[in-house]
Amino acid sequence: MRYSCKWWSVSAAGLAAAWLVIGCQDKLAYDRFAQIQQDASTRVEVVALIGDPDEELGDQWFYERPDKHLMVLVRFDERGVVSRKQWIDADAEVWEDTESAVPARPETP
Repeated sequence: MRYSCKWWSVSAAGLAAAWLVIGCQDKLAYDRFAQIQQDASTRVEVVALIGDPDEELGDQWFYERPDKHLMVLVRFDERGVVSRKQWIDADAEVWEDTESAVPARPETP
């Protein structure tokens, strides 16, 4: 009888560890980021897709993974809807931005 109790406690500990690993997986992945829609996705939807931000600065959310050389920006408008999103992956040499990185030139007369 003692042996079965030991087996049960080891199995329960294994299940708890597996649950923690699955529950703590990093949601910040490009395929999930790509599902965020400019002018449509809300803050709640962004959190569901890529998790809570590492830092909030007003209406801008920042996600950083220095070990992966990855930085993500999500900006919201006054309605709480995504107005800009940016994915910078230095390892993969990918920089995707919904806003032009080059400012428009003023017209000359």
